[in-house]
Amino acid sequence: MSAPRPSNHVTEAQEAARKAAFSSTAWPDVPEDLVAYLEASFPPACYDPRRESLEAHLGYGGQVTLVGLLRAVCEAQKAGDEEPEEDDNPFAALGAAVLRGDA
Repeated sequence: MSAPRPSNHVTEAQEAARKAAFSSTAWPDVPEDLVAYLEASFPPACYDPRRESLEAHLGYGGQVTLVGLLRAVCEAQKAGDEEPEEDDNPFAALGAAVLRGDA
């Protein structure tokens, strides 16, 4: 059993900051050159059990997925979609790209 979490001005400020960070759906500007650098640094790779553990590969796959998400956000920002509609959600677009095998 863990100790109860203290409640004071610091924990209240942390909770307020956390709620504020997750209440906004706006992405910061994602520069094209950053995305290009990350795509070159983390290209998609097939799992090879002779080279890496499954855990390491799954972690790398998460990095590749994040780069794909950043690419989708960058493209949406370039197209001028500052506030994408629900159907234009970058997470949904990335998921569809993964299912098609494009990501």
